[in-house]
Amino acid sequence: MKRWILLAILVLFLGGSVTLYWFYQDIRAIPSNTEEQMEQFVAEEALLDEIQSVSTYNGSERVHHVEGMHGDAVYHLLLDEDFELLHEFAEDDILAKEEAEALVMEGEEGLTLRSNQLGYKNGAVAYEITYLLPDGRYGYDYIHAENGSLLQRYRLRGDT
Repeated sequence: MKRWILLAILVLFLGGSVTLYWFYQDIRAIPSNTEEQMEQFVAEEALLDEIQSVSTYNGSERVHHVEGMHGDAVYHLLLDEDFELLHEFAEDDILAKEEAEALVMEGEEGLTLRSNQLGYKNGAVAYEITYLLPDGRYGYDYIHAENGSLLQRYRLRGDT
């Protein structure tokens, strides 16, 4: 009787482990599949001559960022989940990443930049800049990519 109970527990454990592993792999595959679909869509619609990169911005709304060449200029496309074009712009029409970072660092001492990602905030193209404050807290600034204004600032409390 004990053998049957141990065998049943072992089968349940192995079955559960395999199921969890399958779910994990399935969930991990979603972003790469979406980025591949986005790349295929942009190529089929001939929105860009050459695609250089595709990334996904997971803000309050998921936005796909496609960067590539159109003629002699670098262009950026922001598309929503339904492949609708939200915004199209040449790289020369927005602030450079370094300029947006400089705006965040201006007047602040001891900030450590963690990331800078082009995304979409409140209907505007924005850089989401993440940084570490001297006291160990995290900060997030959203800088309007076209005019450099601060759209929003978050600073997390230290006890979280």
